[in-house]
Amino acid sequence: MGKLKASIEAPKGLLSNDLLSDREVRKRLRKTLQRACEIVRDHARQHHWYSDRSGSLSRSFKYRTRDTNDGIVGTVYQDERSAFYGKFQIEGTGVYGKKKQQIDLNKYGNFRGYYWIRRRRWVRNPLVRGIRPRDILRNAYSKNKARIAQMFKDEVKIIAGGMK
Repeated sequence: MGKLKASIEAPKGLLSNDLLSDREVRKRLRKTLQRACEIVRDHARQHHWYSDRSGSLSRSFKYRTRDTNDGIVGTVYQDERSAFYGKFQIEGTGVYGKKKQQIDLNKYGNFRGYYWIRRRRWVRNPLVRGIRPRDILRNAYSKNKARIAQMFKDEVKIIAGGMK
């Protein structure tokens, strides 16, 4: 899951005045982080290049927030259990993938060929180039980076002012 993450971190030791407790500050930051993750997830679900016939790939984009020693971390990811083929859409295959090699459909010698309708001929030893990688989650995060930064600025302003 290394390339499938887009993480946003909030600092742990933000100080506020006497009106808000540390617990309240962390709660507000967590809510803001959850809203930011929802924005990225929803943008990835709506603005993609593939034709979504069943909707399972779009539904497989999820997020989670968790507390760490450094702060609160929100992660938007593609759940491979929901749609296993999503990683191929994001990472690419064939010459565009990790191995950088064409895909040989006749690898074991059992493939008899197929009829290529566009060329109007039979293909016996096909080599497939693969799918180009398109990191949907990274694009969704970069499109909404300014909006997310503004959300955190507004929230920190509210926290520093001590408003509930």
